[in-house]
Amino acid sequence: MLCMTMPPGWPPPGPPPGWQPGPPPGWPPQPPPKRGSKTNLVIGLVAGAVALVIVVVFVAIVTTTVSEDPGPVTDEQRAANAKVAQTTSEFETVCERGSIANAAAYRKPYTFVTFSESGTGMWHEMSLMKLDQNASPVPTSVNLVACLAVKPGSEVRSGSCEFRSNGRDVEVDRYAVEYELRVHEARSGRLVTSLGTVKGPATSCPVVEYFGSGDRKIYGDPDDVVVTQKLEAFAAG
Repeated sequence: MLCMTMPPGWPPPGPPPGWQPGPPPGWPPQPPPKRGSKTNLVIGLVAGAVALVIVVVFVAIVTTTVSEDPGPVTDEQRAANAKVAQTTSEFETVCERGSIANAAAYRKPYTFVTFSESGTGMWHEMSLMKLDQNASPVPTSVNLVACLAVKPGSEVRSGSCEFRSNGRDVEVDRYAVEYELRVHEARSGRLVTSLGTVKGPATSCPVVEYFGSGDRKIYGDPDDVVVTQKLEAFAAG
């Protein structure tokens, strides 16, 4: 017969290995341990909800900007909507209802930034390399803003373009238009002069374009040679 002996003191006092003591009698039971997967799920849902709100607000703002007809702009409104610009692209507010508080004073030599209106009603900065100034002036050196607004009733349908949008093909009408060229003081937003009209031919389709989800149309770009000539003649006068 095989016998096994144990050393003195064996088994050791206390609960067996792996045993978890429970609460004393009369104490409330301990809550179960938290699971990390549920916490991650809640964070993901909240982040998704925030993203959804941002998208909805953006669409609402774009729709309002395109559809409203605010009428003439007063000097008081432009002063109330003055902003400090960090980049020249922010000068687009002068083509709408605002002004630039940190723009240069209106005097020679003139430094322009130029914007054209798109089919969505938004403004896009133009690069006019032939003007006698820096290609990318600093905001505090700009004192004039040239705005090319689409002349009402000048649209002439010139064909259509196909784009790939959200994984599907979209057909968009393209229009030749005329633009009204106006020059504003950057600091006050005041209209300095109107330099007549500029044609915007639509003879080809752009590689990339922005267009509305409802009324799908794109406009031909203003003839930059004519725009440059008009602004140079104004600056020399």
